[in-house]
Amino acid sequence: MSNLEKYAKTLLGADRESIFERVSNQYSDDLLDFGNFQEDYLDFLVSIYSKPEFFLKKGAYHFLAVVGVDTDIMSAEQLKTIAKALIENFIDYEDEMLCLTTCDFIARYYPFDEAKKILLMLKEIEKGKKEQGFANDGLRILNNERIRAEKEE
Repeated sequence: MSNLEKYAKTLLGADRESIFERVSNQYSDDLLDFGNFQEDYLDFLVSIYSKPEFFLKKGAYHFLAVVGVDTDIMSAEQLKTIAKALIENFIDYEDEMLCLTTCDFIARYYPFDEAKKILLMLKEIEKGKKEQGFANDGLRILNNERIRAEKEE
């Protein structure tokens, strides 16, 4: 059984957030062995954010949080694939930490214009959600990131 198969099996049976945290750390450790982001790891990540049996569980946000540090090994196309899954499923995300982490991830790890476009889409999607304001938080983070980058130049 591959690591990804073990992770999926563990997550399907997860009943505590600490399990998501542990598995996401193992997933992240795996990524350290790669010079580029492997397609099977991308597929696994996309599946987590596309399947209710994963994203409705408290703790799913850990995977997006740990993957952020590895975006430098991702291609632009892989980032677009992740964004597509997040956009398509955002309406169904109920956990506040997952919603916030989604918007934070977009703000910090996508080029400014692309991130702004995605966050504005998420803001529209939020109109159909009970909890709102996460896309606005993402837009605020995006602007802060831009200001910080300009100061560093």
